[in-house]
Amino acid sequence: MACPDENRLVEFVEGLLPADVQRELDQHVDDCIPCRMLLAHFAHGSVETPAEVEELDAGRAVADRYTILDILGTGAMSVVYAAYDRILDRKVALKVLRDADPSQAGRLQREAQAMARLAHPNVVPVYDVGTVDGRMFLTAELVVGRTVAKWIADEFD
Repeated sequence: MACPDENRLVEFVEGLLPADVQRELDQHVDDCIPCRMLLAHFAHGSVETPAEVEELDAGRAVADRYTILDILGTGAMSVVYAAYDRILDRKVALKVLRDADPSQAGRLQREAQAMARLAHPNVVPVYDVGTVDGRMFLTAELVVGRTVAKWIADEFD
């Protein structure tokens, strides 16, 4: 199979392809480093960091369930924290939008829905969505390891 274009990969992530095409593309992505890199790029999003970052302090409770532990990373649209889920007794990743912009909330909701539709070793499962201080957040599996940038550098340098 030839590498699909970006539109086809977006349809793949959003689960919009027929089941047989979805399976075929899933197998292709397992064996194709450039396609995995492109999917990782889609998942990673922008790496630009605005000057003002409204961070949540360590120890802060979110949604009466999560406790902020540490900041993991920042992007143009959101901040990702390591957090503790008191109900399920596990560490999670908490991605919180920087502001309450409805267009960004819609984008994060679509991202969460797309991730929730997939069951693939290269896509983390989404556990929850909600709001904190009027800003949308999503909770996902906390993966300990290299960043995408570090993985690419290690693999291709």
